[in-house]
Amino acid sequence: MVNGNLNECIQSLSGIVQATIEKVLQDNDKNFLFEIPDDSLFNNGNIQFKNLLENIDLDYKVSSNDNATDQVKSQVEIYNDNVDNKCKEFVVSSTFLNVINARVQAFVESNMADKTDFFNAISLILDFEVSLFLNVDPILKQVFYDSISKITKLLFPISTAIIETFWSSLETRVPIILNKLYKNTPSERMALLEMCNYLTDNLIVKNKEGQRDSYKKDSFNDRFQARVRFFIAGILNFEDNTGLNKYFHVSNRASSSIQTKDPYLEDLLEIQRLFNNPLQYLKRENQKKLRVLAGKVAQVTKELLIQEKIFRASHPSWDQFLISPPKSKAERDYLIEKFSKSSYVPENYFLSLFPKSDRKQQAQDAEMLDGIMRKPVARMQCIQSIYIVAHFFSELSLKNKNQFLNSIHAPPTIKHFVDGVSPDDVVSSFASVKKDIMHTLRAIDSHWLFLLQHLTLSEKNWWSWLTYGKESKTNKSFFFDKNLTLDDIHNVENTFKSMYPYKDKKYFNTFVTPQVTRKMKIQRGLSQIQGADVFSINDSKFEIDSIDNELSQTTDANNRNELLEKKSLLTWRVLREQRSSDWLKATQALRAQAVLDQEMKADSDRQEVDSQDDAKSQKRSSIDSEEKELPVTKRIRLDEQNIGENSGNEPEENSQNLEINEAIDSNKDSNGENHDAVDVDIKDHDM
Repeated sequence: MVNGNLNECIQSLSGIVQATIEKVLQDNDKNFLFEIPDDSLFNNGNIQFKNLLENIDLDYKVSSNDNATDQVKSQVEIYNDNVDNKCKEFVVSSTFLNVINARVQAFVESNMADKTDFFNAISLILDFEVSLFLNVDPILKQVFYDSISKITKLLFPISTAIIETFWSSLETRVPIILNKLYKNTPSERMALLEMCNYLTDNLIVKNKEGQRDSYKKDSFNDRFQARVRFFIAGILNFEDNTGLNKYFHVSNRASSSIQTKDPYLEDLLEIQRLFNNPLQYLKRENQKKLRVLAGKVAQVTKELLIQEKIFRASHPSWDQFLISPPKSKAERDYLIEKFSKSSYVPENYFLSLFPKSDRKQQAQDAEMLDGIMRKPVARMQCIQSIYIVAHFFSELSLKNKNQFLNSIHAPPTIKHFVDGVSPDDVVSSFASVKKDIMHTLRAIDSHWLFLLQHLTLSEKNWWSWLTYGKESKTNKSFFFDKNLTLDDIHNVENTFKSMYPYKDKKYFNTFVTPQVTRKMKIQRGLSQIQGADVFSINDSKFEIDSIDNELSQTTDANNRNELLEKKSLLTWRVLREQRSSDWLKATQALRAQAVLDQEMKADSDRQEVDSQDDAKSQKRSSIDSEEKELPVTKRIRLDEQNIGENSGNEPEENSQNLEINEAIDSNKDSNGENHDAVDVDIKDHDM
């Protein structure tokens, strides 16, 4: 039974809230779902609230005797203050809950006629509570969390669309919650988690054994469930591990076995139990099953790796840095229409619990499963799952757990967050599986191996966070220094420069290969690109013509060489661009130019030969005319001179032999005898 004074105060405050909200709605036509009102709109309501709360007549206060000590009096005063605060919080919370109940009831009774006014009023009620906390009394913070919890519980049973509309109001007010309300106290975290868990857990249906049944889960509400998770993740601190899945648990479900003659497919379905809930096999009563499953994992891994090798032999791994060209508009429209008609399946084949079926249907299931595993994507997923599970059981050996705790410098009081220990024979089996996977991937797909290695490193960091939560080097929380100052950034920059200084002296790259060093110094990256370098053929041809004009006018040898080099480079770039754009046309033009140059060269050579022949014939005719007037001896000398000129490229010895032979031949008589007197006469005549 509520005290009469408190009940009267609740009714009075409810009237103030209703009047304040109605006045704001009448004076403004804004959509308060997505807009936050000015705090000054609630000034009048804040004053009325403050006056009423100060005048509450409480019957719960305790009075102290006049003979009591000062310590007793102070304790009584503290008790009365606590009671006063609790009463104020109760009165204000009850006031707003009554107003919210009245608004929701009227909204439902009107068959949800005016949704805009209803959601605007609900949003303004929450804003009024924030204004009371900031301007009237800080103890009223819990009223806000109680109100949003009450609103969600009233609207969620109506429909998902209604609660999603209200959730837009909360998402709009996240900055106010973070900056003005939320102080990361346990009570606030509990209130937010209680509200969000209520919304998400109601979308999950469990069977009699407590296992989740994904067939009865309303997958059409997944969008709202994701919005709730994003909301709570944006408010809670990143290091807050409340609600994280520390038990490696995926619904504790596995697919039914299929009767088939292929042991590979049977083992493939059987090892899914490890993927769904590996932690339960660390229990002592399940270790025998774990040994059996470890052997099946080894057999399945061997078969998967063989198939992957065969596939990669004809289909090498793709380049992860390759950027595919954008699809055409017609192709995009086709894909949008294609996938818009596809139905959403919330789970894969391995988690599906099919009802009991006959052998024909099981044979069809086995055939479908075999077709799935022939796809490289499904095979990759299975290999990756096996690698993660093998790493999980390998790290949970007693030796590895102790090494892990020592590596994070955990005190002796800290225990590993996983209590179970893997048997030694199981650890060796899974370690061999890991080794085979890494050895195979190193040869066929190094990118994939890199991903798996760093995935295990990230897993180790996550385990260290869950176990101890402090950095091994500094022994501080992982997120102790969340805000970086400019001094911290400059210190790190200076430290990096001292560790890796820039080499400005002459070393190999600057002295031997300066072009490499220029590329190293230039800032690279897509952000540095200002525009594409487009080579213009017409501009280059115009520049070549201007270079030809400069060549015809210049007399400096150095300048001429530079111009010739520049012309040669531009000509080569023009020809290359022409060949790349139209190879056949450019080749024909180049061949025609080459043939024309050859013909011009042949004509010039022919003209030069003709001019030389004309000069020789003129010289010969002049010599013949002179020979007619000279004596015989002089003509002999002239003949020798002509012979020497005609055979100027022959050695000197040959020319002398030719003179002697001609002289001997000219002085032979009819009997074949030589006459030395002819030489004497020639000499005397020359003298």
